Amino acid sequence: VTEKVRSLGAKLVNRDGKVFMHPLETRDVAAASIIRECSDRDEGIDTGNGKAVWLDTPMIEKIGGEGTIERRIPAMMRMFASYGIDIRKMQMGDHRDFLFDGRTVSLYRQPSSSRAYPMQLERKAAYYKNLFDDLGL
Repeated sequence: VTEKVRSLGAKLVNRDGKVFMHPLETRDVAAASIIRECSDRDEGIDTGNGKAVWLDTPMIEKIGGEGTIERRIPAMMRMFASYGIDIRKMQMGDHRDFLFDGRTVSLYRQPSSSRAYPMQLERKAAYYKNLFDDLGL
């Protein structure tokens, strides 16, 4: 995950939704932090094919204004578009299924669990409940 995406407001978060590194660290520090979070601390999300972390992006257009994603990270926008996903239009709680490496993957847009984002806890909890219900958890 590049510094550019993180400098626009995206944050890396672990399975508990906690930010585990400063968002403006260099890519090598970010990579090492992700490995440490998933391996050493065992705080990654189990993908069924290893551990991963979330890229939390809801603040990008709130901070930079409408059109920030298209202007500042067009390659990321095109990458998602190649799977039929318009990351500018996904509403909170929406999900899109797409085929990746022969497997169906679901991309959910969820509110950040961080208290730094302005949404009432009850509303955040409702989005996560729907996600867990969808996943049968």
